[in-house]
Amino acid sequence: MSAAVTLTSGQSSTSTCDVTNYSGTAAYSCSNGTLTVNTPCSCATGYSGTGCNSCDTGYVLSGGSCVQQCSYNVTGASPTTGTVTSGTGTLTCDTANHYSASGFAYTCSGGSAITGTCSCATGYSGAGCSSCDTANGYASDGSGNCVLQCNVTPITGVTATKANQGSGTLPCGASGYSGSVSYTCASNLTFSSSGSCVQACSGGTSIDITSTPGSPIHKFTTTGSGFTFTCPSARTVRVLVVAGGGGGSGGAGDATGNGGGGGGGVIYNSSYSASTSAISITVGAGGTAGPANSGNGGNGGNSIFGTITATGGGGGGARSANGSNGGSGGGGGIKATTMLAGTRVAGQGNVGGTGTYGGGGGGGAGGAGTNGSTNSGLGIGGNGGIGLEYNISGTNAYYGGGGGGGYWTSPTTKQNGLGTLTTGGGGDPGVAGTANTGGGGAANAVSGIGSVGGSGIVIVTY
Repeated sequence: MSAAVTLTSGQSSTSTCDVTNYSGTAAYSCSNGTLTVNTPCSCATGYSGTGCNSCDTGYVLSGGSCVQQCSYNVTGASPTTGTVTSGTGTLTCDTANHYSASGFAYTCSGGSAITGTCSCATGYSGAGCSSCDTANGYASDGSGNCVLQCNVTPITGVTATKANQGSGTLPCGASGYSGSVSYTCASNLTFSSSGSCVQACSGGTSIDITSTPGSPIHKFTTTGSGFTFTCPSARTVRVLVVAGGGGGSGGAGDATGNGGGGGGGVIYNSSYSASTSAISITVGAGGTAGPANSGNGGNGGNSIFGTITATGGGGGGARSANGSNGGSGGGGGIKATTMLAGTRVAGQGNVGGTGTYGGGGGGGAGGAGTNGSTNSGLGIGGNGGIGLEYNISGTNAYYGGGGGGGYWTSPTTKQNGLGTLTTGGGGDPGVAGTANTGGGGAANAVSGIGSVGGSGIVIVTY
């Protein structure tokens, strides 16, 4: 509204609308003592409603006044979309995802949309700031962060050419070396190191230097004796010794299955003292398959590393026969009176399962084999015992699982026992134990030979 005016009849006038929230020019006329507002005041920009006391669409109340808004859609902002009021300001950027902590500066004017992208934090680049700024010397530290790196001064046995800023160790990953070297990468990117790589030990069917750089993994997988492991200097090593698994028994003449082979004995030593003298090694073969109609499966061969001897798994019991003793015992054969499982070597494995109307499962390094069915109406073989899991090879693997027992074919309901976690056999016909795991072989539930046990293995690392 405008200030008060006084007119005589026949007069007209205008005045500026200078009351808060109003704008424009009001026009008046007077006729016969009546004042007529020909052009009223309008609401100021951004205001609306009775008395112009509300904010118009696209405006919000801020500091007692209606101010204009701008919408924004900025990549990397937190949140990415929203609205801001007229003027200048800074949006917060998502520092957790490597956007700059300095934020995104904007100007809101005339209600225009704001778009753009937050800058990457120092050391990061690319779409979504997901890459390291290699042009300026940054590289991944392996944990999702980009850091400055020093050039590594050549060190015998070390293959790395860059080192993260700060202090740490570099693995001696070159062939023929082991251990690690300490280093410091200073803030001015000056590199220094201390210590040296040591010569690696020798021996093994294969030597893995990539799974755990600086810690060679020697694997002895060929069965037999006469192998050696020799270190140029005394050191403490970790060693896994797994014997060969026992063989599964064959099926009897009336198509009756029998006991599964026991897993090979498993011994793990985390602190074996290796001198400079050659250490003798033997890798046990898997036990032979039990012959058709009669005879237990053969015991697995022992595996040896120096003073450590893992005992081969016991063979599965034939019809009317107990399972053989071993690192883990073989499962008992089928007979109306229960046939006993083979016994174990303490600290290396477990007993097998007994056999009655189903062959017993072979024992495993991590658990006993289960018993075959004792119900004449159920011809169900026992499961092999579980093996033990180790990652000494560079990946997690199970060793020394037992083979499954065979079923009796006469009942309507019949089922072979199962081998455990791929280290033992199981099924009809019998399945062999997995090579280089010491898994027990499965029994055969038909008239045929059983299955061989899996060969053993010796693994050394340091």
